[in-house]
Amino acid sequence: MKMIALGLLLAATTSLHAQSTRTVDPTASKFLWTGKKVTGEHTGGLTVKSGTVGWGANGLTAADITIDMRSITCTDMSGGGAERFVAHLHSADFFDTEKHPTAHFVTTQVEPIAGAKPGQPNYKVTGDLTIKGITKPVTFDALAWQDGANMRAAANLVFDRTAYDIRYRSVTFFQEIGDKAIENDVALTFDLTAK
Repeated sequence: MKMIALGLLLAATTSLHAQSTRTVDPTASKFLWTGKKVTGEHTGGLTVKSGTVGWGANGLTAADITIDMRSITCTDMSGGGAERFVAHLHSADFFDTEKHPTAHFVTTQVEPIAGAKPGQPNYKVTGDLTIKGITKPVTFDALAWQDGANMRAAANLVFDRTAYDIRYRSVTFFQEIGDKAIENDVALTFDLTAK
């Protein structure tokens, strides 16, 4: 009986040591967004405020990421046009960053993708995405790997902005706006580095 208890203790200890929590490096991580409209699209960036990634013997286990919404930029325009556009994104029409300065994502489930080929997504990630104080579940495929002493994860996450009360020029709510409509889906592409 003592041998069984000792074996279970050793197994638990080994499992604990196999798990680690890595801290996301904001300076080495990139978040890019793309929003489309009838007449084209806009692109820009965001900065990670803080985050952690769980890494175990079998790879990715969890993630908890906070995004600084006040860091939002526009990369497809410059000058005064870009400044006005970014100011509009900060307003209540969009992300209302004065009241909601951060967005947050935390995993609820991480599943390895069986038979994933090298360089292709190898995890199905499900989690809660909070924007403007509203939390909704999202699921996406991600590629996560060990990069020397660091852990990296990359993915393309698409969310419906109207689920977070961002209805400005959404054809779902304003059918009469014609070619001024902005698509509901926003793509968020990221490449995280955690140490």
